[in-house]
Amino acid sequence: LFRLLYGALLVAVFVGAVWFGFRRSIVGRSVSVPDLTGKTPDEALRVALDAGLQIEEQEGRARNDDKIPRGKVLLQQPEPGSLAKPAQAIRIVLSLGPRELRVPDLTGLAPRAAALKLARESLQLGPVSWYRDPAAPAGIVDQDPEPDVPGARGEAVRVLMSRGPAEIRILMPDFVGKDAQAVK
Repeated sequence: LFRLLYGALLVAVFVGAVWFGFRRSIVGRSVSVPDLTGKTPDEALRVALDAGLQIEEQEGRARNDDKIPRGKVLLQQPEPGSLAKPAQAIRIVLSLGPRELRVPDLTGLAPRAAALKLARESLQLGPVSWYRDPAAPAGIVDQDPEPDVPGARGEAVRVLMSRGPAEIRILMPDFVGKDAQAVK
């Protein structure tokens, strides 16, 4: 009987401890995650600490954004308004600011290759003017705006292209039905 009562007491203590631990850790106190978007890391840390949370900056994930200035919080995980446990870390990603576009150097490229290179930079090929120059190789020789100048998204780059030396054209006579020896 003693062993039975002792075993029942141990089971009751175990069940009570599990219930108390579960209640405390899983169902216990939760805090609402504040919105850190648009704040500097120092401001975000202050707001998070006031809510009883920590922040963890994910430096490798920083990226450009047209709306959020450089050095401000762009994204956070968990999202604002969700519930978190006290002292939980909020992972933040900082903005690198608007992407700074630079006009690439198009010298020597054909118009199609230049258009592809400009499209990768969010720019576009504008009017293409050309001339023939026996000394210059075929390809783009000048552009406006100049290379490495800041550019705006969708801006057109005008180019001047050399088509190389003039083509030599020969007027071919009609030899159909003529004698092969006479044609030679």
